[in-house]
Amino acid sequence: MIQSKFEPGSGNLGTPREHSLRIGDKMSLTEKQAIVLRFIEDHINDIGIPPTVREIAIYFTISSKAAHEYVRVIAKKGYIRLLPGAARGIVVLKSIKGENNE
Repeated sequence: MIQSKFEPGSGNLGTPREHSLRIGDKMSLTEKQAIVLRFIEDHINDIGIPPTVREIAIYFTISSKAAHEYVRVIAKKGYIRLLPGAARGIVVLKSIKGENNE
């Protein structure tokens, strides 16, 4: 069996804190949102397709609801676009490195 860096439960969002650190201004990502976006980018680069919300939840050992909220907020901040009705409907618009992917 081929080992993958996307093994269930191998993601780490860090330790809980009162106020999550932000990278830049208020529309920028929090530290945890950046980790989720980096996972999405890595998944697309390594496998060729975006992860499902369920795959994000399994990777980080969080609920599907929490994973959906991360994805929704990252989309609201303009880093990704969500395609309605598509299980793998995530399109990266701005890379965590600041590159434009559209």
